[in-house]
Amino acid sequence: MDGEGSVLSSEVAASLLSLEVTENFTDRENAVARSASQVKRVNRVCVVGVARSNTEVTDLLKNHFGIELLESEDGYEFTKNTDITFLCSEFTDCRWFKYLNSCQKPIIGPAIIRKRAVDGKPLLVPRPNRPLYTDSMSGVRIALSGLSTKNCREAVDLVHFMGGSAQRIFSAST
Repeated sequence: MDGEGSVLSSEVAASLLSLEVTENFTDRENAVARSASQVKRVNRVCVVGVARSNTEVTDLLKNHFGIELLESEDGYEFTKNTDITFLCSEFTDCRWFKYLNSCQKPIIGPAIIRKRAVDGKPLLVPRPNRPLYTDSMSGVRIALSGLSTKNCREAVDLVHFMGGSAQRIFSAST
């Protein structure tokens, strides 16, 4: 990311802190799947880039979840396979992540793997257009206002990466 990118992230983070947040604890506890792909367990993971050196996470994938691991520098050679979920350590400013996301591939981060292992829950395939780094905002909905389109898009992406949902306008039903 260029120097401006880090400033934008700070602005987005500051804006997120000042947002009105509503949370439905029942939804968060139940974490109801929203699509058919979210009820499918991860069976094969391509560990991309620097994530390959994270032995804690790769051990969890192999030994705790019993998942077949593939390794790749960029994941390119596995993009034709529809049954592979990709593991990226970084979701911002990572060329592998950007490429795989542009190909609509299911992507997970190390935090969701750790959390699911601790909680004793299965590792599910995320929606192809919604990479999932963690589920810490699952059941949380936020309304964004007062942000430029670029900053709003960045904030929405960050909320989605954490399992939350976002909208531009706050309403009574939010």
